[in-house]
Order: sequence, then structure tokens, then C-alpha cells
Amino acid sequence: MLMTPNRARILELLEMDSWANEVGIPPFTASTLQYILDSDGVTQSVQQIHRTLKDLEQHGLIEHSTRLDRDTGNPLPQKLKKYALTGRMQHWANEAEINELKYKLKQHHEGSAIFGAFQKKLSPNELRQIEQRLKFFEQNK
Repeated sequence: MLMTPNRARILELLEMDSWANEVGIPPFTASTLQYILDSDGVTQSVQQIHRTLKDLEQHGLIEHSTRLDRDTGNPLPQKLKKYALTGRMQHWANEAEINELKYKLKQHHEGSAIFGAFQKKLSPNELRQIEQRLKFFEQNK
């Protein structure tokens, strides 16, 4: 397989989380990769990116997970393929769970100031479960 600049750039994007504040952490869909590449000045269609992803997956460099997504702006659910480097899917799933748990703790302690300040208080049992889960991830890094 010839390693073209576009293939190398896609592999680089699937490896790091430098876009975490804007689009989240990997795994990414083909349309998310198109958004990132467009921001970098590389113009490719979603079809071209999907074809590249399929080729990289056939060569064993990346893997995908499929899930049913209802937040697509469409009344019908859609199957989305999210791609990550081979062997990194679980790592990114753990990172997403850690981020979600930290966000819940932040809401508990600081609250949100979207439409006036309000706090989402967690029960002591929920708080203990979140802290135990975070400790588990810390110990197993």
C-alpha cells in the first residue's frame, strides 16, 4: 500500500486528541474527519475519505465500531461508523468515560451558568460511584 499524504494525515488525526475541544476525541466518523481536514485546507469529499478509511481498514491499520445514532438532525436513527487506530478503540472509550465522569463532578461542585447558575447535585451514592470509577481508571493507566 502506498502511503499518500492524505492517508498519513488521516492516521495522524486518529492517533491524537488535539481536536478534543472542538469535535471531541477519536474515534471519528468520516464526516468529522472531513471537517478537520477542511479546517486544515485539505478538500476531500466524505466519499473520498470513506474510501481511504476502508482501504486503511483492509490493510489492518485502523478499525471501526458501528453504533446507532439518534442525534443526527434526522428523525430516523442512522448507523455511524467511528474509526480509530487498531488497538486504540478501548483506550478512547476509557478517555470518553473519564471525561464524562469529570464533567459530572464539575457540575456537582461548580454547576452550570447557561441560563443562570444552577448546580446538579449528585446523591452521596452516585458521588462515591463516580469517584471509585475515576480511581479505577487512575490506577489502571
